[in-house]
Order: sequence, then structure tokens, then C-alpha cells
Amino acid sequence: VHTTSHCPKRRLPCPLGCGVEIDADLLEEHKAESCSRRRIVCPNGCGKEVEVRRLEEHVNGECDRRTVPCLLNCGQEVPEAQLKSHMANECQRRT
Repeated sequence: VHTTSHCPKRRLPCPLGCGVEIDADLLEEHKAESCSRRRIVCPNGCGKEVEVRRLEEHVNGECDRRTVPCLLNCGQEVPEAQLKSHMANECQRRT
């Protein structure tokens, strides 16, 4: 019974589904700090929770708060969600 239910060194699959099997006594640390499937809040401030393994994809391709260059080539980088407003109201190259 000890080796299957109480032993801190028994191997358990990560419940987040990353595929790692880890010692029971290290499982909480794995889930909180190193699991590729753990969720964190987007560092751009959009408020979305994203799996760590998808963070780069989200930050660079999906996030409304990622910065993009102005399409009118004024040299400004603005949050994508504000791009239309920038080009219509603030851009030095608007017509």
C-alpha cells in the first residue's frame, strides 16, 4: 500500500497532461513551475490565461495587446487593438 498510495517517491503522471511522470513529492512544484501545460496570465496585459507552451504564439500572434508597426509607415509601434484608431487619429502620415 505504501508504494502505491503514500510513498513520496511513487511515480505519478502530471494531471495537466504534459506527459511527464514525476515523483509524488515533486508534483506540486512541477505543476506550478515547470509544466509546459501550466497556465499563466499573458505578460502583455490582455488578461488571458495561456498555456506556457503556447505563450510565444499568443504574445506574438494572437494577443490584442501585442505591438505592431503602423501600416502607414510612420515608424510607430502600437498595440494591435489600437492600430485603426492610431492610423485614423494620431498618425503623422494619415490623410
